[in-house]
Amino acid sequence: MPAKVNFIIGRAGTGKTHSIYSHIAHNEKAAKRSVLIVPDRATFETERSLSEYIGGGILYTSVLSFTTLARRVLTETGNRKTFLSSQGRQMLVRRIVDEASSELTAFSRVSKHRGFSKECDEIILKCKRFSITPDDLLSADNLPARLREKLSDFALIYRKTNEYTEGRYIDGEDLVNSLTERLPRSSAVGTDVFIDAPDMLNSQIIGIIKVLFSVAASVTITFRIDITGSAPDRRIFESDFDAYRKLTAIAGEMKCETNVIRMQDKMLHQTGALLHIEKNLFAFPYRIFTESYPDETANSIEIHSASDRRQEVRAAAEAIRNAVKVGMRFRDIAVVLGDPDGYSTTIRRIFDAYSIPYFMDSKRPISSHPISELLLAALRCAEKNFRSEDFIRVFKTGLTTLSNDECDRLENHILKFGLNGSRLYDDAPLSEFLNVEIDESIEESRRTVAKPLVELKAELSTGKDARTRIKALFNYLTKLGIAEKLQQYCEELAEAGQLDSAVENRQIYDTIIEMFNQLFAILDDEVISLSKFSSIIEEGLMSYSIGIIPTTLDQVIIGDMDKIHVSKCRFLLILGMNEGLVPKAKADNAILNDSDLLRMKNAGITVWDSTKSMNGSENLRVYSVIAKATDMLRFSYSNEIGSTAAAPSGMISRLRRIFPNAKQTSTASLNHAGETDAAAFAELASGIRNMIDSGEINESLNSLYSHFSGSESYFSRLDMLDKMFFNDNSPAALGSETSMRLYGRQLMGTATRLETFNQCPFRYLIQFGMRLKERPQRTEKANDRGSFIHEAFDKLIKEYLNSNCDFTTISAADIHEKLERILPPMMIEHNNGILLDSARMRAEFQRIAELIETAALAVVKQINAGKFRPFASEVNFGHDNDAYPPLRIQAENGVTYSITGIADRVDKYVSPSNEEFIRIIDYKTYGQTFDYTELANGLRIQLPLYASAMQNAMRKETNNPLFTAGMYYLHIGDAQASEGISEDKAENEIQRSFRMNGLTLNDENILEAMDSAFPGSSDVLYGVRYSKKDGMFKGSLADEDEMEETLEFAKKIAKERLNKARNERLDFLWNDFLGAVEKVINMLSDEELAATDWITIFYEIKKNGRAIYRSKMAGICCTEDERIEYESEDINLGSKKLLEVPFRDFRNKAKQDNYFLTSWFEIEKLFEYDGPEIIELSFCIDQMVEIETKKSADAKYKLISEINAKPEKN
Repeated sequence: MPAKVNFIIGRAGTGKTHSIYSHIAHNEKAAKRSVLIVPDRATFETERSLSEYIGGGILYTSVLSFTTLARRVLTETGNRKTFLSSQGRQMLVRRIVDEASSELTAFSRVSKHRGFSKECDEIILKCKRFSITPDDLLSADNLPARLREKLSDFALIYRKTNEYTEGRYIDGEDLVNSLTERLPRSSAVGTDVFIDAPDMLNSQIIGIIKVLFSVAASVTITFRIDITGSAPDRRIFESDFDAYRKLTAIAGEMKCETNVIRMQDKMLHQTGALLHIEKNLFAFPYRIFTESYPDETANSIEIHSASDRRQEVRAAAEAIRNAVKVGMRFRDIAVVLGDPDGYSTTIRRIFDAYSIPYFMDSKRPISSHPISELLLAALRCAEKNFRSEDFIRVFKTGLTTLSNDECDRLENHILKFGLNGSRLYDDAPLSEFLNVEIDESIEESRRTVAKPLVELKAELSTGKDARTRIKALFNYLTKLGIAEKLQQYCEELAEAGQLDSAVENRQIYDTIIEMFNQLFAILDDEVISLSKFSSIIEEGLMSYSIGIIPTTLDQVIIGDMDKIHVSKCRFLLILGMNEGLVPKAKADNAILNDSDLLRMKNAGITVWDSTKSMNGSENLRVYSVIAKATDMLRFSYSNEIGSTAAAPSGMISRLRRIFPNAKQTSTASLNHAGETDAAAFAELASGIRNMIDSGEINESLNSLYSHFSGSESYFSRLDMLDKMFFNDNSPAALGSETSMRLYGRQLMGTATRLETFNQCPFRYLIQFGMRLKERPQRTEKANDRGSFIHEAFDKLIKEYLNSNCDFTTISAADIHEKLERILPPMMIEHNNGILLDSARMRAEFQRIAELIETAALAVVKQINAGKFRPFASEVNFGHDNDAYPPLRIQAENGVTYSITGIADRVDKYVSPSNEEFIRIIDYKTYGQTFDYTELANGLRIQLPLYASAMQNAMRKETNNPLFTAGMYYLHIGDAQASEGISEDKAENEIQRSFRMNGLTLNDENILEAMDSAFPGSSDVLYGVRYSKKDGMFKGSLADEDEMEETLEFAKKIAKERLNKARNERLDFLWNDFLGAVEKVINMLSDEELAATDWITIFYEIKKNGRAIYRSKMAGICCTEDERIEYESEDINLGSKKLLEVPFRDFRNKAKQDNYFLTSWFEIEKLFEYDGPEIIELSFCIDQMVEIETKKSADAKYKLISEINAKPEKN
């Protein structure tokens, strides 16, 4: 006998769900079985609200989704097939895609990309829902060739998937499809079925409902439909109305008794304003709300504009606190996010500060969990034969037995010695391979990590079937004690009150085991390569997510438009009402786009909704969410997202037109209402920031400032605000006395050291004051390559000098023969033999050798072109055993700076009148030019200072007058001639590419001694030419006085920079850091200071003057977002760059995302630094900018003059 069919139709909020609850409550009293079907994500909330409605437990009613109903029916009717989860199916699709990659045409190149199998899986699911077979995809006519290729590839993957699962597995979609034949044999026969899932009524579900019409006692279905049929917003109900029309026709065909229940009384909305918005927000035309009571709109609807998302979330927290203060419960409040990923971190931080309990209704992918990292890195170690990056990833997950310090030391050890392959897992001491002293404790750490990995690799190799490989992975996790470590970590989280994180982490291990079970079901004992097995594991880890149910009853529910499920809420807040977010605009970027779907539809294939259709249904989704509010509705948007201006959603302007008297607020207009000191202090900082920007006083700040001025615990925090917002912009200073203790009164160093200060004062402090260095790594860097070339030229030139060789007799063959003897030993010794490590490095050596030979030949030709001859190579000066003394520069307070260094080459020429001239040559492997501007800024003072040092020293060795004739940069780089030219021209072009760039004495005799080709074109000097028109030489030239002035000017600049460096006036906003440094220095004796090791593992200085600060994740659970590398920004100031270090931002970011952080300086430990004060100012630090002194002073005067004076500190 056909079922009795009830259709409950009505707009949102008219009581359709309550009508169902009423029928179920009646069945519970009569002990009659009922089944309530809702969306998957809504089952828990529905059970809770139904229990509350009935007033007790549910005994005779099952709350199910269509998927769980299908599983129940499958169990009841007998099933011999293995259930394949959506994740298992995705891993299966990855396996099939890998196997069929050679047969694919349209997707042959992209099939190996991550995410491709997920796209294929989604298309297969849609095909099943719309009863599209592989043959349907192949038989479509009149399609473009590209689309035919796409469909052919999908049909191939679809068919192979069906063939593989047929008779063995059943997935969620097949499960639902099987209901049509199994329902008549299940417990659903004779029950009352209620369906409250209007968003799920696709053709597949309608087919199941048709079967329910024939087996159930009654079927009751709700539809969101305006019962009048003429409402101005009826278009948003079209999808529901279409399903209602189809099911009405089916019920008629089956001769079911049909009853239509029309819900029209207002039951949910408690105010006229909310009832009006439900009917008019999407109406065309709409009606403007004219309230009977003037305050009704203002009390029910609020539109808030915020400067940025942080301010928007803070304002929402204030609104929630206000609502709770007047009697509302947290559980009565819901927050909907237009952009969950963009808001979640900020919400967690601010809601915690405001002591607002909340539940984030979202799932978190397990692919970002350290266990996933561990599995993938371990597999790659076995597959790729222990690459160093994979090995390091294993122990940096924090899941091995190593401590954080041991992990750090081991990472440095691996990078320093370039350990790879067998050297990572060999039991033999590393000292057997390298002739260096090795820390045995670090070697023991290496063996500790390597041992289980070696065993894993061996187990993976014992059999090539999937079962063996899965078992090997499971054994690896067991040996590391992962389950026990997670259990301990969860207990620690629970004790700390982080219940959500504890529950989430408890699911991780079970989820991994479930993935292994699915792999057993899919692959079993099939032979599979390790690379394909790794690919399937990676795909599986990407497909699994974990979620939790609320851990307490009284919480604010937070979710997005798609996933949040609340039956009703008194106060609803919608954040992110920006263009493109609400309603959400879906991009037409699927593999089968809207154009493809239209062509398929025209070819006779019943296809799923296009992106345009889905964007249209977004309005219905927004409508359904908005209709949940019973008392208050609050919309908010940000005017800036990140650093980009953002426009409000079009709905905002529509709301303002419909409700002209709605309460409209902005960040600046909010008054303090927070209940916690943290929230109040956050508002004070934010208010001062806005006051400075706008120049207008916010009266509410007076009481706040007075309140915290009277609290001793906030004295230092208020000082911090003063420093950030009212600073005088004068550079911070360590002070000369502290600098002398840090650097010493007698200083010795290279000119490059002073150049470093001029480029970046901060780098100068940490590199030469705190002696931080890059951690050693076995890599060949540009500087290493340059050192090799310098050494090769030094050995070659010295060999000629030692033999008193006449340079005019040197041939190309002679250069080749000498380099054949010089370079091989250098290759072995260079950088611990790194040039022998691989074929690639040996090829690099060959390339460098050819470059050196080409450059050497060009240099010999340069020498022979004139009368200057090499006098010395690699001339060391300044140290005790050096041939020449240092260049001494006297600074303030009796401080002497001794310039030391190495002049790459010094050439000499003696004129017929016995005057001696020298030229200083600096080899550069990168292009560099002599520039007076850079000299004046202290950025290029090395060359003239070296020239001064050599000139002063060599004058003492001769009785003849001695002058500097020139100072040059000689670029030794790859030289290539233009294509299509003769051999002679090519040789000349290469020769000219090695011309020297610098400053030359403007003397005709000297110029001819430099290059006998003058006054013709020169192959020796760049930028010097003879002008026939003017009858003189032009270019980078200086007469005798100008040359001397240039050398003296370089010493003057060095003295100025030295004085500045001694006073340590660093031009960036980091007074607190310098104060911390000074505190440490003052705590130590001179001996202790000299021995202080400031070096930390996660700090490295790059050669271009930038600094990187790295956080280390050592916690058990972390997200992909938490793997950050925070990099400072260069600020261009004229011709030099100074570094602004956003360390406060970095510390705050680490704190707000719950990082387990090994800080690069460990400020609290080393400096006794009041770090938490910085952290609590996170709300204003992100916006910290340099403010004009006058504007800051004026703003401070306005504020301070209107509030009570701050009590003096004890």
